[in-house]
Amino acid sequence: MDRRIKKTRYAMQQVVLDKLSKKELSKITVTEVIQAADCSRSTFYLHFKDVFDVYEQLGEELISDVVRLLEESYQEIQAVDYTALSQQIVTFAAEKRDLVKLFFGEQADGTMVNKLDKAIFEEVAREEQLASNDLYSVAEITFIAAGIIHVLSRWLTFDEATWHQETMMTDLTRILEKF
Repeated sequence: MDRRIKKTRYAMQQVVLDKLSKKELSKITVTEVIQAADCSRSTFYLHFKDVFDVYEQLGEELISDVVRLLEESYQEIQAVDYTALSQQIVTFAAEKRDLVKLFFGEQADGTMVNKLDKAIFEEVAREEQLASNDLYSVAEITFIAAGIIHVLSRWLTFDEATWHQETMMTDLTRILEKF
């Protein structure tokens, strides 16, 4: 994708994110987005169907990024290095703190949480080559995926001074190593 196109698309997404900190998604208009992003209505509709589509695509991109982290952690080694994986996940969540809180935090509607949970499950099951009838593994992966999502969303409710990023990495590693 052309750099200018990416920049315009990113600007529109950032406007929606900024507006979401002030009001509900249903109250954000395309007019507000295009004025703040300094683009035309036709440009907006080249990228998105409506403001809800911007929100949906932001969530889908976030989920794709998390799945990519998992893919990379499996490609680098034969067995999962939980310390490295925890560092990657926590660093990613910290870098995208506002976005992660929006989609997976306590105020989220659960739609993206369910999609992320499903995506993590499918990626781990694919990488581990699990049979669909291996019910113990299904339960274990479901438990771990949901746990990671909810631990991170809870961590993001604390300020950095209370629960440091390095502490979260250590805590998550300790939890994952138990499995």
